[in-house]
Amino acid sequence: MKQHLSTKLLNLLSLIWTLTESTSALGLKVAIITEAGNLNSSLIDVAFARRVNYNWRVLQGHTLSYVHVNVSSCSSHQAVRTVCSESGLSGLIGVGSCSLLDEVSSLSKSLQLPLIALPTGLCDSARLSKDMTIVGSHSSENIVAAAATVLTSDSIVSSVAVFFDGLQSTTVLQSLQSSLSSAGVSSLTFRVDDTVNASVTPDLVHHLKRLVKKKVFKLLLFASPRNALSVLRLAREAAVMQQNYFWLVLDTGLSKADVLSVTPANANVALLRGSVFTECTAAVMDVFPQCQTDWLRTLDARFVDAVEAMAKALNDSLLDPGFSPGNASCAPLRHWTSGSTVLNRLMSISDYDTQRGLISFNSSTRHFSSQRVEVVASYNELWSSPVSMLRSAQFDASSGALSKLFRYKGVSLAFPNTFMGFKNQTIVACTPESDPMTVFKKIYANNTVEMTGMTLDILEYFADRMDFRFVTKNPDDGSWGAPQPNSKYYTGCVGELQRGVRCSMIDMTFTVMASTEINSVFVLVWIV
Repeated sequence: MKQHLSTKLLNLLSLIWTLTESTSALGLKVAIITEAGNLNSSLIDVAFARRVNYNWRVLQGHTLSYVHVNVSSCSSHQAVRTVCSESGLSGLIGVGSCSLLDEVSSLSKSLQLPLIALPTGLCDSARLSKDMTIVGSHSSENIVAAAATVLTSDSIVSSVAVFFDGLQSTTVLQSLQSSLSSAGVSSLTFRVDDTVNASVTPDLVHHLKRLVKKKVFKLLLFASPRNALSVLRLAREAAVMQQNYFWLVLDTGLSKADVLSVTPANANVALLRGSVFTECTAAVMDVFPQCQTDWLRTLDARFVDAVEAMAKALNDSLLDPGFSPGNASCAPLRHWTSGSTVLNRLMSISDYDTQRGLISFNSSTRHFSSQRVEVVASYNELWSSPVSMLRSAQFDASSGALSKLFRYKGVSLAFPNTFMGFKNQTIVACTPESDPMTVFKKIYANNTVEMTGMTLDILEYFADRMDFRFVTKNPDDGSWGAPQPNSKYYTGCVGELQRGVRCSMIDMTFTVMASTEINSVFVLVWIV
């Protein structure tokens, strides 16, 4: 009996060895097409070395090499010519603009080479995801649906300002406007190409200031990283990046650190993107050894997924009858007979665990879309606290439901810095003595005061109607506040507010502040 089992085991091992030997030592090759250096070459190296060629789970007994084709912006024809000069290709991974991916997609159809496309803009999904092309990230329809839901989730909105550049699909823009319109929200559109307007753009500052007067508080931005950051800087200068403005930036290759670099304290700025892992697992450290998640882009994570998916599809195709290595060429035109086999393997991937997350092909959209859409938004607990970006919401594309993950005072928020009002709060009102506005009756050791005057009448009026409590205090130096040399902090009430604010009514004071001492009747307040 034991001998019989041993014989069966030997036969099984012999069969496995035969199958392995029959397809062993194949050297497969894919082309990686990028645009304007939008992908770090070291990431490409590491993805192939550590997640494919050193990973027995993905490509067993074979090797996968790559040729990197990097072209400048608006050079899609050059990318096609360079790819055509290569021989022995078994697949394409394209990372770039909609126009670049359109050209590469046409080439992949002619050569019957499977293409995983990773757009850096919001492209027309129906136009891109067809023939031999699948998209390695969420569809633009999912992103548009998520954006419209986020913008209308926290408050009643009548209008949204939309900023976009020419690298985005007009079809996607129209879809976005339709989604907002169906929710009863009008949209004001502004094009912000630096190539069109010489810089992003003197007129834009004027438009931003007009938005202040029109009381448009929800703003949507989708543009190249360069243009997007330029718009956010101008918004900051135009005072349209304060606590009562809500900026939603659609991901076109931005990291959290990019957005943080232009976000002031108390601002509400959120990045809508495909999800990125948050834990530094071994599979993450393989390709992102520093695991600096603030600098990690969704584009980087999806590229590594695309490399593993392509390697898995090639590996699964090797034992298919009639499989042959890549032999496509442009001159003379010859398509790869096994290309459709590999494409079918790509489209059959379901819940494939990369140990960083799951990859699944969505047959209705022709996208890899099992990863959720998430919102990462600016937050700082105190005015003086550093601003961070935290995951505040996630969107389920299949159900259209938005789950808000950040809670404050029992309320769920997509924008964590949202002002929540004064109800049931204790307000500290900082005011120097200034007869007849403020007349002190008694000053206590902690600088709180009993007082009379018009300021007290105003506070009592609002406290009664807004349901808050208050105490009054005299600033340590008895002044409203003035700039101090070589210091970011002011004197007086303004300085105390800067150092300890949780929520303030100071914005109006700042907008009328002169370079000398503040002389204002506005009481500076903060919550304790």
